[in-house]
Amino acid sequence: MPAGEAAVPFYGLEQPPPPFGSGQLCIDAAGGSLVRAPVAVVAAEGATRTEFDFSTPGLGAEIGAGTSWVFQVAFRDPAGAGVDVTDAVTLEFAP
Repeated sequence: MPAGEAAVPFYGLEQPPPPFGSGQLCIDAAGGSLVRAPVAVVAAEGATRTEFDFSTPGLGAEIGAGTSWVFQVAFRDPAGAGVDVTDAVTLEFAP
């Protein structure tokens, strides 16, 4: 991710990846499972950090023991199509 650009972390349920910007969106946005975290700024090393509170609806409360969620970040990409997404990571939350 380009340093200094806006980035939006989000998570949801997995789906077959449709095109999105210069990448592929791996989260079910149409099915209503996509949860968007607050906008962050990409640091000099090309990373961003978001903390999730598992007791706050919309920022982690949906995540429960025994579930799997896909996490991905959309970011501004002035060199590409204007927007791109990171690779997706699937996390399984143990009971």
